[in-house]
Amino acid sequence: MAILAKNLSEHSLKKEDSNYTGIDEVEFPRTSFKGILKQFPEAVAEVNDVDPAMCFMSAIAAISGAVGKSYQATNGSKHGGTYLNLYTLISATSSCGKGVIMGNMLKPLHQFEQVIQDEFEMEIPRLKANLEQLKAEKLKILKGSDKSSRSSTQERLVDVQGKIDEISPDEKSLRGPKPFFIDNASPEAMGVALQEAGGVLFSASSEAGDIFSNMQGKYSNQGNDFTLILKGFSGDPAESRRVGRANVKIQEPCLSSLWMAQPSVVGKLIHDRDASSQGLTARILYIEGEMIIEEETMEEISIDPSIKESWAQKIEEILSIRKKPQHPHKMRFTNEARKYLLGFHNQRRMETHGDLSAYRNELGKSREIAMRVAGLLAIAESENSQPDEINEDQTKRAVDIVKFCQQKLMNEIKTGRILSLNEFRTQLLKVLQDKENKEETMRELGRSGYRKEEIEEVVATYNKIFEIVVTKGKRGRSSRILRLRQPATE
Repeated sequence: MAILAKNLSEHSLKKEDSNYTGIDEVEFPRTSFKGILKQFPEAVAEVNDVDPAMCFMSAIAAISGAVGKSYQATNGSKHGGTYLNLYTLISATSSCGKGVIMGNMLKPLHQFEQVIQDEFEMEIPRLKANLEQLKAEKLKILKGSDKSSRSSTQERLVDVQGKIDEISPDEKSLRGPKPFFIDNASPEAMGVALQEAGGVLFSASSEAGDIFSNMQGKYSNQGNDFTLILKGFSGDPAESRRVGRANVKIQEPCLSSLWMAQPSVVGKLIHDRDASSQGLTARILYIEGEMIIEEETMEEISIDPSIKESWAQKIEEILSIRKKPQHPHKMRFTNEARKYLLGFHNQRRMETHGDLSAYRNELGKSREIAMRVAGLLAIAESENSQPDEINEDQTKRAVDIVKFCQQKLMNEIKTGRILSLNEFRTQLLKVLQDKENKEETMRELGRSGYRKEEIEEVVATYNKIFEIVVTKGKRGRSSRILRLRQPATE
């Protein structure tokens, strides 16, 4: 069996520090995947000697990319429904097999895109003829040879021009087919592509460094530009107005992504304060890929053709639903599943007001992402890819996947924060150790110049030393208190 070689983080940690709490190691939840969503990724991993976790997460990202807006998971009337688009981010060094994994997982999607291209090629003669006919009609209206009333003439001109614009951006060249994939594009180019695609796109790249650079303002003096990416996850209307260019307006953007990049590149995005404060990191399912040390064997193996065919068939079933002009296929969570989601949500809320308060920005979308993952599991496990319900078991497994990815993300963030927070931790230790009861209110610490956010980061990073508790005073007013856990030493 091939051996996993742990990737080393760019930020090496000095574990000889006796106060360092350590990075929580968690095992990837392989048992959360069943059916073809388990069989195909395992086969790809075994045949190509690549990390199974990368294959599993790429597979669920591929399902999400295929789904688009054709499915919707509903968690009761109070919370409405959600599309199933995910933002999957994989950090992996060279030689981890990013390209071969993506090639295997996305092959049926690329074939679907090729069919779109081929169908468009066949339509070119008809589109050209329609364009010439519409241009002639427009010219006729402009010359005034039409005897209709002025208001009627204006309405007809607007109608004809609209039809021309659908076919050609400049009345010369034809618009291409609706895009399905988009690679390393700027937010502006992605917005144009989303508009042309009717609001649904799949951003996939095995080397997504340029995507991150563009989002972080590489070609802009305005700094970070996460707006479209944020709205593409949540479906909020997006509009872009640029001088000298046509306005871009997307009523309900739905963007899915599978991004892979080197750890140093991914780190710049994850540790970006704006990415955290604006909610980008909260929308990401993150894992760290691992390098495989291959066995010394010359035995040739290949993916079982039946497994490969089952994967292609599953993607084709989903895409066939996507092509039909209808309302999204709705899936409802069972009552037991809804209760489990509510419990997960409440747990996260308590955690983000306690030991995990420093990760409040990263954990704010936990339930929504779990709903989407559960919906994708239900689709993958359904015989006809059209389940009506999402059950408790699928919901529990989805939550396990989300918890794993969020723990990995928090570990990565914690890694980058430890060195910078070490000095601040020492200051807080001294303040609390000087107190008789080894505690102080957050309000009083604020008056002394300590920022709440920095305190929360220290607590989250060194949660074996500090804790934040909420108490009620004599007048019923709640108070947050920073407390030194016992024992605590320098």
